[in-house]
Amino acid sequence: MYFFQEFPKTRYAIDGQSVNMVDISVRVKLLDYVKKNQDSLVIINYEIENEKRPEEISFELYDTYDYTWTILLLNDVYSVYKDWVLSQINLDKFITKKYGSIEKANREIVAYYDANGYEVGKTSLGITKTLTAFDKIVKENEAKKTIRVFDPSIINVIQSDLPVIINS
Repeated sequence: MYFFQEFPKTRYAIDGQSVNMVDISVRVKLLDYVKKNQDSLVIINYEIENEKRPEEISFELYDTYDYTWTILLLNDVYSVYKDWVLSQINLDKFITKKYGSIEKANREIVAYYDANGYEVGKTSLGITKTLTAFDKIVKENEAKKTIRVFDPSIINVIQSDLPVIINS
């Protein structure tokens, strides 16, 4: 991935051998850059459809896979297996692994709400709504379908600023 080619390297001794490793702490500098320049960086919402992966979105928007890192960075995705929207098949597998079955996840209550929509304790009076483990996981997964991306018109600015950001 082009993104890591720009990162500084640090030598570490591992098991008696000297190894060149990428300094991934540079991610913090990139996040600071985005925060400081958010007025001039055009960031738009993008709705993920058809179980698209980050690299597919990068290619669709920017005609290259090289900007996949920007999608991951803007959306706090550290692991595409945990932080990215799951397909229905993988979502069902996740729920089944965690709760034993879809049915058990549908029976397990994980939150209680009062008439004003506030979450309350299990023994509170005035509970008007509950949330099952299944519904909570599905809702969290659905929320991951709306992501932020850099507008294609400014992606080259981000790329050209990258070496300066990393070395600052």
